[in-house]
Amino acid sequence: FVTKVDQRGRTVKVTCKNGTVFTADKIICSMPTFAISKVEWLPALPIEKNNAIKSLQYARINKHPVLFNEKFWPEDFDMATDLPAHYFYNAAKNQAGTKGILMSYTIGDKAAVVANQDDAFHSSIINQALEPAFGNVQQKIISHTNYYWGNDEFSKGAYALYQPGQWFTLMPVLKKTFMHTYFAGEHLADWQGFMEGAIVTGEDAAKSLIG
Repeated sequence: FVTKVDQRGRTVKVTCKNGTVFTADKIICSMPTFAISKVEWLPALPIEKNNAIKSLQYARINKHPVLFNEKFWPEDFDMATDLPAHYFYNAAKNQAGTKGILMSYTIGDKAAVVANQDDAFHSSIINQALEPAFGNVQQKIISHTNYYWGNDEFSKGAYALYQPGQWFTLMPVLKKTFMHTYFAGEHLADWQGFMEGAIVTGEDAAKSLIG
């Protein structure tokens, strides 16, 4: 991953952790703000942009895919609950086979707590949430895993979570080009929180770069 961006001169040099150096006329930076803050920028990023980077928070989400030995839910299934397993959707929609996967999310304060529990606990909260609609499904679980985005070394969160008033104050600053660097990413998208939005910002940055 990138450790240094040197823009002192007519070109920009990007140095990676493994020592590889790339040189270009211009670059597009699509890293989340936490990763941007860990890069050595030469010259340093403007104070206004640094402050915006520090101010933007990211959502705390634990992502929990569960493989079942049968699809006992409807094809278009999704469900929100007020339990630790907050949200479910059919992650194997329109896929052949008898087995199926439900994706579960735990959001907010509970995410880190749930992420640090054992498999037995994870199975129990999945069953707790689904049992009112489908009966006891714990024995139908084949395997499951979870990923807590709050521990991700590059983002420290799942997606950008703008606070009231920040959309029109932080985002323009974060989008602003700095010397040879154009910025893109999920956190700068109108369709914010999704990879499709991130792609759009990359396309927009490329168009601006080309002129």
